[in-house]
Amino acid sequence: MYRDSAGGWHTTEIPDPPRPAPPSAAASPSTRTTNAYAVIPRGKIVAASATSGWTDWQIVYDGTGLNAYGEVLIDGSSLGPR
Repeated sequence: MYRDSAGGWHTTEIPDPPRPAPPSAAASPSTRTTNAYAVIPRGKIVAASATSGWTDWQIVYDGTGLNAYGEVLIDGSSLGPR
């Protein structure tokens, strides 16, 4: 969910909705020009591009081989300067 410059709220569904845990989201400091990523349970990663207005969510990594279970956490310190 995000709020536009006019104050309106918008939502976009991501593929393969995460259940039961919510996704962890990540974006670089310049979010107006950067892809957004969500890490959903079992290590699956989905991404959307800034050029689409973050509406073109696609699975970019399916988590195969991780043997992960449940919620996966993002190390925010490795995403770069804030």
